[in-house]
Amino acid sequence: MGLITAAALSSKVNQARLAHKAANIGCGQGLVLRVSTSGRCTFLARAKQRDGKLTNKVIGEYPKISLSSAREKAKALIEETSSNNSSAKFFKDFAEERLEDIRTRGKNDKRFMTVRAFVKALEPLNRFRLDEITTQQAIAVIGALNCSESKKHHTAKFLNQLYNEAMQLGLINSNPFIFLTRNFKRPKSEGYAWARLENLQAAFWQPLINVPDFCKLVYLLIAFSGLRLGSATALRWDWINDGVITVPGEAMKMGQDFRLPITPHLQRVLEHFKQDFGYKSDYVIYHWSPSGYKVNTFESMPFRHLQGPVTANCHGNCTIHGLRKTLRTWLAESGINFEVAEACLAHEEKSAVVRAYQKYDYFDERMAVMTQWGGALIETLPKEFKKLMA
Repeated sequence: MGLITAAALSSKVNQARLAHKAANIGCGQGLVLRVSTSGRCTFLARAKQRDGKLTNKVIGEYPKISLSSAREKAKALIEETSSNNSSAKFFKDFAEERLEDIRTRGKNDKRFMTVRAFVKALEPLNRFRLDEITTQQAIAVIGALNCSESKKHHTAKFLNQLYNEAMQLGLINSNPFIFLTRNFKRPKSEGYAWARLENLQAAFWQPLINVPDFCKLVYLLIAFSGLRLGSATALRWDWINDGVITVPGEAMKMGQDFRLPITPHLQRVLEHFKQDFGYKSDYVIYHWSPSGYKVNTFESMPFRHLQGPVTANCHGNCTIHGLRKTLRTWLAESGINFEVAEACLAHEEKSAVVRAYQKYDYFDERMAVMTQWGGALIETLPKEFKKLMA
């Protein structure tokens, strides 16, 4: 596992502060930088106590203490407190500690659920100590899983990462699973499932007619804007001004600011967010629950609340990200200029020379094209979605 650089750490800290979210940034060698919602940054060393359990020990605040200094202090602290008693640590105990550590450190729900699934898949290893499990045993357990080859590949990758962490903490002397993923090659991916515009109603919209209106509006916002799910859920009301949504680079995959034109259809979606769910949060898509049990207006909506209904109901015919494929294909079939079409999806020019010289963002052209797209898209909507556009 590579160590994070000082520049990369600074970038991650800035992203967490911009999002006003708690975050835990792994720095390697048992060192973690905890960022609070207020933006305060604290270095922690994950040291092992005499009873074998892990605890976070405060090293100091960042940037008062540099990354290199924090690593040295963390290393010394871990070496001092480590008992190196691997015989007392079973796979089950270590895996569950890692899972609980993710929960208590404030990691997002998606990360917790992913790790929980891996831990459950590896349950047959629970009765063995960390230093007893062989490569052959791991291959047999993962190979017996009733899942896709891609899932087996990622499970093997998780086991390797788990043992890397155990080795860094002094629980084992070596990692036997460095090359485990070679036994479970990840199949070539065809990308996210999508559907042509004329098939979108049956593949995507119709299966989602019973989801709450709040979620329907999110799907409509993504479809009309062409944004990625992460960028859409990061949207804040103060980014909207005079017919333009200016998304900062920190919320975009390519890391560059993006001016999104507000088409008439997108405008209606934003108006319904205000009218039907109130101007309650800095976020357009805030942490909302249909039961009212958990409504957190100070955080954006977790991905799982939006991806879950699509996964459960659309049966792999089309994903949320697949809507971007639908849009890009429609743009090509409609004869839209290549540069304009790529700009609609905020794709980055591959040529470094062109990026250096070409600074025009095709805003006016995109406004016209995305308005046409909205008109074509709305014709595919079932009545349960069309009523939200009235």
